[in-house]
Amino acid sequence: MNNEMIIENIPFGVILHNNEGLIIDANKQLEQIFKIRLKDIIGEKWDNQSLKIVNKEGMEYSVENHLVKEAILKGRDVRDAVFGIVHPETRDIIWVNTTTVFKPAESGDKTDQNQVLMYLSDITDIIHTTVTIESVIENLNLGTWQWNIETDCLVLK
Repeated sequence: MNNEMIIENIPFGVILHNNEGLIIDANKQLEQIFKIRLKDIIGEKWDNQSLKIVNKEGMEYSVENHLVKEAILKGRDVRDAVFGIVHPETRDIIWVNTTTVFKPAESGDKTDQNQVLMYLSDITDIIHTTVTIESVIENLNLGTWQWNIETDCLVLK
């Protein structure tokens, strides 16, 4: 079984970057997660995409600087980074959890042959569920119950 067949059948998105951060390959699962065409992202860098990327706080986020360059420059993996992709047409946010893996060049190759492999999982449903649960908990906790010994009643304050 070759690597391409494995990457195409993995149940999460995979992006391969070259040493300069250029997206050189991706699998079809990525199209389903991002809801865009592969031809729109291959050959580009993250910061050149028409997609708006946000962090958990809703602030603009640079995948290229925080994940890809960190893996390339430091030669180490970056695990469990979460960011949102704002879909250009629907404005919906697709939340992903990523692991970025440094892939050193084969022995004998130059360091400019280093690559970065990024795995992306759609966690939008998990984020929405978490936000809903936190909101319910917050709304249930609008006050505190106290026993009033003078009136012998339970009072919400």
